Amino acid sequence: KESPQLNAIAYSRFNTLVENPEISHYGIGTYNVGEEVLYPAGFTPQNYITNVQNTAPLHWQGLVNPMFSYYGYYIGSGPTVGIIGSCPTTEIPGPNINVTEFFQQQGCQTEMMTSTWLVIDMS
Repeated sequence: KESPQLNAIAYSRFNTLVENPEISHYGIGTYNVGEEVLYPAGFTPQNYITNVQNTAPLHWQGLVNPMFSYYGYYIGSGPTVGIIGSCPTTEIPGPNINVTEFFQQQGCQTEMMTSTWLVIDMS
């Protein structure tokens, strides 16, 4: 069920995340919520669901976790780490990871870019 309080948290989280987009889930320790951060630009809603299921199974598991009954979300545009070309790694496996370093360790090239963020917080 959608929660106005979690929508407010997701909005606040978005503003915190874009302050330091190179660190996954930057600042999440302040909140006691589950969180998924996704980048849906270029997809229809149905195609994006399929994409998350196929390329980001950890994120999909978080979204369908029966432990969560409520959600809130915010969609905004902001800076993010983009991948140049292809990359064998398709998701960041947790919070507080330097995204640029993580992808470079996987042999991928990155650049800062502006993209659509979908922040979903759950409780």
